[in-house]
Amino acid sequence: MVLYHARCTAWRDLPAPLERLRDHGDTAVALFYVLSGFILTHTYHGHDGRVAEPKAFWWARVARVWPLYAAAWLVCFAQRTLAGGAPTAHLQGVIASATLTQAWTPLTVFGWNTPGWSISVEATFYLLFPFLLPLVSARRRWGWWAVAVWLTGLAGLALGRALAWDWRLWDFDPWHRVVDYNPLFRLPEF
Repeated sequence: MVLYHARCTAWRDLPAPLERLRDHGDTAVALFYVLSGFILTHTYHGHDGRVAEPKAFWWARVARVWPLYAAAWLVCFAQRTLAGGAPTAHLQGVIASATLTQAWTPLTVFGWNTPGWSISVEATFYLLFPFLLPLVSARRRWGWWAVAVWLTGLAGLALGRALAWDWRLWDFDPWHRVVDYNPLFRLPEF
């Protein structure tokens, strides 16, 4: 991930295999989500297929993630403000980044703490985890149908992106941001 995020300023001329690894470093985020879902399921899966104490689970996640995220957010906020950015000009992005909800809309996904989008997605997973674990554990038939419908929709959007259908509504491609960064589209990785 470090190589991927620093590819514009450092490590520009690497041997070809390392360049390919660097240029596809964003796939490490998907690996992080898979690993996170596996470890949380292994750790919190009770005998009845439920998280024993959802409130304790949520507080443990907040205590683990929020302090470092808040520090990073403050650094990004200070850096952008000192560089001449006006927080009030992008208040929606500032608030979304501060509340870990920036990944939910294409306009705020890169907010004031750009790499924080992945933590925003992870926060959504943490919020949903106590509700999703029983569904996955029970393997209920309706749950699998819901997943199949959802995957079909995702495949349609991915096909549209692959065929370069022009779904732009503004001067940027919001569907690219929705498919790549929205928590609902990243949920199967978790």
